[in-house]
Amino acid sequence: MLHGEAIWRELSSKAMASDSTGQRGTSGRFESVFYLKPFSDKGVYGWLYRVYPEPWQVVYESVRPGKDGNAEVTYVPVAVLEKRPTEVVDMLVKASQNR
Repeated sequence: MLHGEAIWRELSSKAMASDSTGQRGTSGRFESVFYLKPFSDKGVYGWLYRVYPEPWQVVYESVRPGKDGNAEVTYVPVAVLEKRPTEVVDMLVKASQNR
């Protein structure tokens, strides 16, 4: 049975991580299994989402007044990408202009 530092060494030696090109390899980096980051800028709201090994997703969050006075929120996929996007806010702004 492994404990503490021994577990860390065992996991580190077997870990497969993505390098900067998005390819699997032994770059020494760990990649998150689940990634969810909110974005709110320029009057738009959305998320960058990923569950490894699936592709990255940019999701636009549309908020409108509902019939009963409560907010009605819908989530609209904007892009599905193999590499992590860098211009998420720009993608969300374009999505908001198309609605």
